[in-house]
Amino acid sequence: MQTYDEFIPEQDIFQFEIDMEEGKYKSWVEKYPENIYTIFGAYLLLNSEQTEDDIIYFVKQGIDLNKQSKVYWGDMHCNTPLTFACEYHNVELVRILLEAGACANTPTIYGDVCYPLYSVLQGHSASYIHPSHAKRVIDIVALLRKHGLKPEGQIPLERKKEFLGYENDEIMLFVC
Repeated sequence: MQTYDEFIPEQDIFQFEIDMEEGKYKSWVEKYPENIYTIFGAYLLLNSEQTEDDIIYFVKQGIDLNKQSKVYWGDMHCNTPLTFACEYHNVELVRILLEAGACANTPTIYGDVCYPLYSVLQGHSASYIHPSHAKRVIDIVALLRKHGLKPEGQIPLERKKEFLGYENDEIMLFVC
């Protein structure tokens, strides 16, 4: 699977990024239908105001919400759309994706289970996180659990410490 800088001509990349930011993705899907996953990923990454209608459009175009795609050259994990939404703590987008059929337990290409959960938790400790941000993290975890996330026994203690700094973190206690 190509990253967008590999299939879009160099002179068009700037316009592509602007269009993704503004939600003008349909012409790019029509022009490069074989790269719809990369376009969808770029839209999720670059547009901060995704709508339910936008997600439904991509689903109607045949997007599998659980397929992993590499959006840009630095995307080493080949994330799912849900993982992107979790990583950027976008509660509404997480809700939309889960309701549209995204799986809360999709592993990475490396076999890491519960990766959407890892994405939302990575680097955050309730001891220093702003309360409004902690609420978004907890809301996302609650949505993931409501839609089938089963982290029990999936996250070794060392991984918990890696993501949150120490094992008594309030968010981690809520999660597990």
